Amino acid sequence: CVEYIDEMSLEEDKFELIFDQAYCLYNDGDTEGSLDILHMLKKEFEQKKIYNKQYIKILSALASVYDSTGQKVEEKEYFIESLNYYRKNQCAKEYYALLRKASMIFGEELAIDMYEEAEKYFRKEHYIRYLAEVLHNKATDLMYIGKTNEAVPALIESIDIFSTYGSQSIHYPLNTKGILKMLSGEYQKAIEIFEYALKYDMETFSKITLRTNILNCLNVIGKSDEAMKQIKKVDLLIQLPESQSTPVYAIYHHLNWAFYYYHTENFDSALNEIKMCEKLQYMEPRYKYVYKSLKYYVKKALKVNSRNTAGSPPNKVFSSCVEKQFYFTTVRFYE
Repeated sequence: CVEYIDEMSLEEDKFELIFDQAYCLYNDGDTEGSLDILHMLKKEFEQKKIYNKQYIKILSALASVYDSTGQKVEEKEYFIESLNYYRKNQCAKEYYALLRKASMIFGEELAIDMYEEAEKYFRKEHYIRYLAEVLHNKATDLMYIGKTNEAVPALIESIDIFSTYGSQSIHYPLNTKGILKMLSGEYQKAIEIFEYALKYDMETFSKITLRTNILNCLNVIGKSDEAMKQIKKVDLLIQLPESQSTPVYAIYHHLNWAFYYYHTENFDSALNEIKMCEKLQYMEPRYKYVYKSLKYYVKKALKVNSRNTAGSPPNKVFSSCVEKQFYFTTVRFYE
C-alpha cells in the first residue's frame, strides 16, 4: 500500500499506513524495524515543523517501543509530552487511551488511580475495548502490589467484556487469572488456564509469556520432562529473527533455564545461567530481585557461604513467588 502513495507527501492516508506498519513490527517483536519507521516519521514532521496530533501519536508509539527496549529516559519523556499535549488540547479520547498505560511510567500504586479515571471515561463514552483493556491493566497492577482480592472483580469484568465481542485479546486477562492461581498454589489449574489462553491468536511476546508461566508451574510440581518440552518451545520463539531486538527475551531465556536447572537440582548450571543474567545490560528491578534471590537459594544448595543481596522486593507479590521457587511474566496493554 505504501508503495502506491507519493513518497514526498505527509498526507493522512500515507501516515496511517506507515504508522500501522511500525505498529505491526512492534507487535511482532521487531523493535528495531519499528523504531526505524517511527524515527523516520518523527524526523519528517520536525523538518516540516508540524506539531499536531499525528506527531504526538508518533511520540506515544515511541514511548511504548522504548518500554520494551529498556530506554526509560526517552520513554518517560515522550509519554509525558504526549499526555500533556492531549490534556492541553482537550483530546479526551487520546488522553484517556494513553492514561490506560500509566504503569509504564508512574508505577503501580500511582497508576491505579489513573486507571480509575480512565475507566470512568470509557464507561461514560461506551468505549468497550478500552474499558476491557484498562480493567485488565488495573487488575494486574493490583496483583503486583498484593491486593489480589481487589484485582479479581476487575479481572472478571475484563474477561467478560472481551468475551462479549469475541476479542482475541482475552488472553491478556486469562494470563493474569492463571498467575493468581499460581500465587495461591493451584499450579495444575493455572496450567489449564494458560493452555486455554494459547488457543487464541496472539503476538510472539504473549506466546513467550504464557509458555514461561506454564514452565514455572511444571517446575514447581516436578514434571521435569514436560518442563523441558516447554522450555524448548519458548526458546524457539525467542530465537525468531524479529525477537533479537527485544532485550527482555534474553532475561526470560536465562531465568527459565536457571529455574529449570534449580528444580532438577543441576545447581552448577543454574548458577551459570544466573551469571549470564548478571551480564545483561537491561534488567527491570523485578527481574533483578528474582535472579538475586534465586542465586542465594542456589548457593545455599551448593553449600557455598553467601548472603541474599536481593533486598526488598520491588512489588509485594514477588516475595511470595520467590519463596515458592517460581517467577511469572505478564502482558499489558502498552500498545
